[in-house]
Amino acid sequence: PEFRAIFVDMLKVLLPRVKVIALYHEDNYRLLGDLLQSLKGEPDIAPYLDRMEFLGSGIFSVWARDFVPVFGRGADDGLVAVTGSFIPVRRMMTVFLTAKSKYQPAEQYFSLVDGANELKGLYGSDRVASALVSNLRARFDVPVSLSRSSIYLLGGDFLPLDGNAALVSGITLDENGGDTLRMDQALREYFGIERVVYLENLPGDTIEHLDFITLPIAEKTILTARVPEFSGERPYHRYLEAELRGRLTRNRERLEKAFPGRRIVQVPMLPPVLDSRDMVIDELFLHCVGSVSSAKGYPLDVSNGPGPLLDPSSMDPQVVRGLQSALGVQRWDRPADRAQAVAYFLKRPIDELVDRHVEEHIQHRSYINCLYLKTADEGEILLLPRYRPLSEAEVDLIQSTEAEVEKIYRSLFPEASLHWIDCTRLTPLQGAIHCLTSTVPAN
Repeated sequence: PEFRAIFVDMLKVLLPRVKVIALYHEDNYRLLGDLLQSLKGEPDIAPYLDRMEFLGSGIFSVWARDFVPVFGRGADDGLVAVTGSFIPVRRMMTVFLTAKSKYQPAEQYFSLVDGANELKGLYGSDRVASALVSNLRARFDVPVSLSRSSIYLLGGDFLPLDGNAALVSGITLDENGGDTLRMDQALREYFGIERVVYLENLPGDTIEHLDFITLPIAEKTILTARVPEFSGERPYHRYLEAELRGRLTRNRERLEKAFPGRRIVQVPMLPPVLDSRDMVIDELFLHCVGSVSSAKGYPLDVSNGPGPLLDPSSMDPQVVRGLQSALGVQRWDRPADRAQAVAYFLKRPIDELVDRHVEEHIQHRSYINCLYLKTADEGEILLLPRYRPLSEAEVDLIQSTEAEVEKIYRSLFPEASLHWIDCTRLTPLQGAIHCLTSTVPAN
């Protein structure tokens, strides 16, 4: 429900021009009913709701690009849907090894339950291909056959340039054992790909798929992300900037060498979302409070941030006195107080602690993760992601970046209707419009 505005904005553009198949988890009937009720109140959508098909499955993710099969032509020119495997052995091993590492029986039990639910979700996503092909045959009378390949492959990390070449990341190669000969053979056998070019992914714990930084889009044109300018406040930030610059540069050079006849267009990329100094101090402060609460048995849950539980006026006076003693401060409502408490509790200078900080996840903001469509009447639609500024300092940067991005896409698709979709809420989930969608050929 929190992403409804994104779906509504996209449907306002798409439904008048194309048919839309919406995937949803088959257990979420109440959410489906709620969505349908709200769509009936949208004047730009309601008249076209009969063009929308809802397809229930066990899909656990909003990223349709990864789980919808890739469509191509078979030897008889018939439509073929080719899909990969969505349950990698490495992921299964991680789930169970994580559970086995828990020493307490209760922790081990809950870890196994969480892992089993995750694998169940992956299994549900594995069903998407068969559900979609069955729906296309039964509902739309589209003659399409399904082929299941033997490799682990997600749609956002498989970028075909034409019928002969494709881009795949090093991470997908690693997931399949790192054997390039076997990978190349499988892609040749199932997808007809004669040439595979392996590119580097974004650095850090972040989105792994290439469609965030590279996208073959117009005829003989490949979009690549341009290195964003950002100043690193901490050693990890400087490392991240250097890695990002190196990987994107090497990818571009590799594409230029592999495809000399193609145009490589660099699209600007916003700086990654990084934790400020105050955010780092607050995270450290919550860690200290959690340690004290666990040791002393205080009924405090700081997993969702400070909240009202850390307002001294609403806390048990005995707990307040215990925290004051353990943290070495009388109050913690100001950043300076929290910084003092952290340094006191961890017995290290606050600057040293902040400099050591590494973001749990790196959030990137890409304008390459877009959707280009040709409609039945030979019209063109282009959906571009938009991001709200995180601070006043970003207002001018985003305005100038969007102007440059629009100029690039207008030059590639002068006849397309261009629409901006606010994807700010998707940034923490590591994706945007291309990840949300996949396309089915009209015939």
